[in-house]
Amino acid sequence: SQAETGYDDDNKYFSGGDALVFTFTPEESTSGKIESISLDADIEFSESEDEIVLNVEDVPTYDSDEDEPGDDPDTPPAGSPIKLTLPEPITLADDTDPALGDVKIEAENGIKSLIVKVESSSDEMIGALEGVAVEYAGVDLVGGCEVVGNTALVSFLGSLGKEITVPAQGEKEYTFPVGQFFGFLGILPGEHNFLMTVTDMENNKAEGAIKITIPEE
Repeated sequence: SQAETGYDDDNKYFSGGDALVFTFTPEESTSGKIESISLDADIEFSESEDEIVLNVEDVPTYDSDEDEPGDDPDTPPAGSPIKLTLPEPITLADDTDPALGDVKIEAENGIKSLIVKVESSSDEMIGALEGVAVEYAGVDLVGGCEVVGNTALVSFLGSLGKEITVPAQGEKEYTFPVGQFFGFLGILPGEHNFLMTVTDMENNKAEGAIKITIPEE
């Protein structure tokens, strides 16, 4: 009743003037990166001066420094049920080994979904990929292409003389061969990024990306 704004569901247990206040304070290291966040929690009652102490338990995400992920944002946290092994950025040449583009996926709970999306600095490349989506339903690499069980993706790459297998739901290991796209990517120069999102059968997710650069001739 003392609050400036009233609510229809006010009751004797929690009034409109009461508040539960959380204050999050990031703590930076000498490098300028946020290493931890401190949390203060307070309850403010409109009709009481009593102090309420809330005990907040700090549960570490990692057991040790060795378990923490590195600076690479594509590295999943240690202990993740999904392991995504990504190749280093590739500058494509005529003799580049397609195997260098292999992305290895290990999912202890089984793979439910693998979405692959291509972002490119070349508008012509985006246009070419959009044309593929029109010709091959289900191969929308611009909007996001589901790889699991996608026979249309097999057909598309087969039309380029390339071979690819796609996983079924529940498979625990799969290698997505980005190298099979090298011939298609080589049409136009630019920076082409393959963004991948893996979801397992327990709905855990891992994300990563591989950058392919086609230099100007």
